Amino acid sequence: MNEMDKINGANWMSGLCSDLPITAINMPGTHDSATKYVRFKPICNTQNLTIEEQLQIGVRYLDMRFELKDDRKLVAVHSIADCKKERGLNSADLTAADTVNMCESFLKENPGETILFQLKEDDGDAGIALFGEFYAQCIRGREELWYLENRIPALGEVRGKIVLLRVVDVDASHFDDKTCGIDFSAYPYIGSRDIRDFRRRDIKKLSDGKTYAQMYVQDSYKLGGIKKWKAVTAFLESNLDPKNFNICFTSCTGFITPKAGSAFINRRLKEYKFISGRHYGIVAADHISSDICRAVFMSNYGAEQA
Repeated sequence: MNEMDKINGANWMSGLCSDLPITAINMPGTHDSATKYVRFKPICNTQNLTIEEQLQIGVRYLDMRFELKDDRKLVAVHSIADCKKERGLNSADLTAADTVNMCESFLKENPGETILFQLKEDDGDAGIALFGEFYAQCIRGREELWYLENRIPALGEVRGKIVLLRVVDVDASHFDDKTCGIDFSAYPYIGSRDIRDFRRRDIKKLSDGKTYAQMYVQDSYKLGGIKKWKAVTAFLESNLDPKNFNICFTSCTGFITPKAGSAFINRRLKEYKFISGRHYGIVAADHISSDICRAVFMSNYGAEQA
């Protein structure tokens, strides 16, 4: 067995240089990551694996969406549909704390890895209050588990940690650039049917509003079929800057169900030739599989190693 054969979904980051900025790493990710068990499954289920299972096969970017309920409980949601801990109508809600506990357990077993945790409000209008509750319920008392700075770190700084990507707004009177997470508050919502409608947004310091990096996103979810696939490949094959966050969502709504859409796209993703040493950024898929994950994360290793 050569060294490349030892790389698997649970440990693939451990072989990467610690000096790499996290933006320079090609990462498998998932869209609406918490939806294996979800209400209104035919239209809201976008994953067939739990968070734990996704991490084990190599996913390192989680698209986490929550709603702040009246009882202050933070529940994972996909739009109006609550996510559940297990199958069954009477199953308990999947909470933000549940998802963080899953990440913590994985990192304890695999301390050479890191997880990008994108925090978003998907239903409701809690706004700033959602971040405050998330901090109180999931961060306070275990700050050592998190990378909370509003700065792009090197991999070596965040091994064994969860990196917070904050889409929600934050109360600047209570949080600062050491505690607010990486600023994704300008995240673009793309409903376009243009296959080259890629959106660039600034990532700014909370203290002075100055831009220090950018995100570049392909998320044309209203496209379906071959048009969506053309959008995916056009993004992956563009000149992506590894100093910025580049995120390519493969999800689409041009089919009867998300499952039908991902079946169409994933067949092509499995056949796509990810080139070793080329920068692709984050590839966030619906109903992701281990072979798609491996194709993405192995592209971090040079052609002479692969």
